[in-house]
Amino acid sequence: MLAEQPIPDERLRLIFVCCHPALAPEVRAALSLKVVCGLSTVRLARAFLVSEPAMLQRITRAKAKIAGAGVPFEIPARAAWPERLGAVLATLEIAYAQAYEDAALAGDAADFATEVLRLSGLLAELVPDDPEVLALATLVRFAEARRPARLDDSGAMVPVSEQDVRQWNARLIAEGAVLLDRAAGLQRTGPYQILAAIHGAHLSRRETGETPWRAIAALYDALLVLRPGAVTAVNRAVAIGASQGPAAGLAALAAVRTDRRLESWLPWQAARAWLCEQAGEAEAARQALDAALALEPPPAERLFLEAARRRLG
Repeated sequence: MLAEQPIPDERLRLIFVCCHPALAPEVRAALSLKVVCGLSTVRLARAFLVSEPAMLQRITRAKAKIAGAGVPFEIPARAAWPERLGAVLATLEIAYAQAYEDAALAGDAADFATEVLRLSGLLAELVPDDPEVLALATLVRFAEARRPARLDDSGAMVPVSEQDVRQWNARLIAEGAVLLDRAAGLQRTGPYQILAAIHGAHLSRRETGETPWRAIAALYDALLVLRPGAVTAVNRAVAIGASQGPAAGLAALAAVRTDRRLESWLPWQAARAWLCEQAGEAEAARQALDAALALEPPPAERLFLEAARRRLG
């Protein structure tokens, strides 16, 4: 069985090698993304919501520790996989996010979409008894299933709640559902299972015709406990705005601790723009859209934001 064999894929082997437990947890995935995936320091800083100098310092320190401490960078035996698995999953998640944030796959991270789809499936075969491994493979499949519906005829990004469900990939949805059922059967809940459930809730619109925003907001409440942070909180604010009204969404967004790094994060400005527009705060929405457009979004996202800006005059 594949689950009893060594890691059969070169890139996945390298990711396991780079996620060495001797390194600080916040460094393992960053180093793996730098060395194996070739992400620039600028991209890494944006992905981890830290400044570029801070990310450069992390990578530099990691390399110095490797050199100074003689950390043995070798393919780990299966018994050593569990202590590296969290960083491996984080590496795949962030690599996929680089492709997902570009609906048209027009940038230099486009290949990560199919690559992480492949690697997450392989990892699920290698570690079939870990629910978080199965859940990551699920959420990548659920997200990629929507890829055909993510652009309109003009090439602009289409939000998930407005996509044509007939264009969603039924095969990937079915694959993800099987994996998520297997994860649930293992009865050990983790953040990737909640993220997969959020994607699954969006997909339920195929059957019901409506997005279950209250359920999605509740799932984000649970995720915020397991994975606190700005990314979760901003997405939760959007779900609250859609389920309870824009005033509640703006209140949730206002509770997120902000700094210059977060204000330079495109989803933050896009969320603020949407909530302000829904609340009738046109000027604040325009300011947020202008800030978002100044962040040089990918082509499809730029077209979407420009359309929203024109709508506001």
